Amino acid sequence: MSRMQRHWPLAAALAFLLLQVGAVLCVSLHMNQGTFVYALDDPYIHMSMARNIVEHGVWGVTPYEFSSSSSSPLWLILLSGSYAVAGANALAPLILNITAAVVFLAMAYRILGAMEIGRTGTFIGLAALVLFFPLVPVIFCGLEHVVHAAIALFFVYRAARVLAGRQLSATALLVAAPFLTTIRYEGAMMVGVVALLFILRRRPALAAALLLLGALPVVCYGIFATAHGWLFLPNPILLKGNVPSLDTLAGIRTFITEGAYTRLVHEPHLLLMLAAGAGAMLHTLMRQRTLFTVRGVMQTAVLATAVLHLQFAGIGWFHRYEAYLVGLFVIATMPSWCELMTELRQRAGNVRGGRILATAALLIAMLPFLHRGSKVLVTPTATANIYRQQYQMGLFLRQYGRGTAVAANDIGAICWLADIHLVDIYGLGSLETARLRMAGRTSPQETARIAREHGVALAIVYDTWLARDGGVPPGWNAVGRWTIGNNVVCGSETVTFYAVTAGSRALREELTTFSGSLPEGVRVSYVGDVVDAR
Repeated sequence: MSRMQRHWPLAAALAFLLLQVGAVLCVSLHMNQGTFVYALDDPYIHMSMARNIVEHGVWGVTPYEFSSSSSSPLWLILLSGSYAVAGANALAPLILNITAAVVFLAMAYRILGAMEIGRTGTFIGLAALVLFFPLVPVIFCGLEHVVHAAIALFFVYRAARVLAGRQLSATALLVAAPFLTTIRYEGAMMVGVVALLFILRRRPALAAALLLLGALPVVCYGIFATAHGWLFLPNPILLKGNVPSLDTLAGIRTFITEGAYTRLVHEPHLLLMLAAGAGAMLHTLMRQRTLFTVRGVMQTAVLATAVLHLQFAGIGWFHRYEAYLVGLFVIATMPSWCELMTELRQRAGNVRGGRILATAALLIAMLPFLHRGSKVLVTPTATANIYRQQYQMGLFLRQYGRGTAVAANDIGAICWLADIHLVDIYGLGSLETARLRMAGRTSPQETARIAREHGVALAIVYDTWLARDGGVPPGWNAVGRWTIGNNVVCGSETVTFYAVTAGSRALREELTTFSGSLPEGVRVSYVGDVVDAR
């Protein structure tokens, strides 16, 4: 048997992945006038920070000041390294993500092969990984989530082998722990779960070493951030995560209601994932009489991490936050479900009827996950949303806003494309607004005060977001609006341009001139009259 025949499941899965990547890339370029654009605004935050690290020695979303705007220091280091070698460019996150996806699938192939589920079962597992992760949409998010999944898979598999007595040395596990927490702080939950399993196996020294090494980069970054006057944890974690505030009854109620229970109600596929994981773990326990096998440890660690993630961390936004969990669940539970399908066929008696029954059961179980895989179909539209809104905002500021103090709530593309001083009214890039938001004290008056103190001349924001904070700040004059259609990822389909200290008439003239270069599908309107969509 040739090497290609022997490894056809991996080759087929990689072809499945890369064909999707190529198709999405081609459609996206066609929709965006030949410009490569990511499916979210967030990658441009990291790209801006990486460029500023390399070119200006500043850890910040603008070259003018420090900002703790990323929850993934390791991703920033990887991007900065690529920029130091090849210069700042838009393709680096895409290339890093495709490379990470190939490594992730290769690791999954090796693990599934070691669990002896056959080539067909291995291919089904890899294909499910591509679809349900979902790898292609997350690749086009341009963020660290695929790298996170690859490191998490390496970590949990190594831990499983050590805990099951299949591997004596824990060196690789200890080395992986700080990388797992540095790529995303959620990695600390998996490190904690694995450490607890080592305590149960009466290896407290190894558990303590894991906890220490996992915490080390978090503590180091916290010291680094506080030395610059910022908070110990990055702003995205404090603003987007479910960080407990247990000093009041309201804080306790919010922590409970916005945690795992609510998320499982709104995302039933995650509830099915937990149920399937628990079922697989029970199946392993019944067959092996212990959970301390490679398969059992992986299932236990992933299930426990998922519960913690759903309570404390975020989900959604192109399914990227919980993507690593779905991927790990596919790999950890696939052997158990293959065994269950085999048993079901055997009990059905009739071979053909048993296969039909088993296949039907498997498809029914997969149904709730299909909407994750369907995200690949809307990924080009998501890139078009970013291109028609945030990307054009950046081009407008590049042309008219050089050196200007600008207030915004989507800060990535405008900082990547334009040289501005930034006031982030959401808080990812500005400490003062983040403190107000965490304290529940945001208001139009506070926003107006901060803008005034920073000399903001122009604000480009969502009115819907201003409404959540009480309305339009006093003294802000709406001049024009851009509206996009078929919105799937932007915070709102309409963004408004406000003159804060700049002249309204001058801003109106600049918007009118720039509107001639806007792509089709952007509806331009001004205060008092409307211009047809381009």
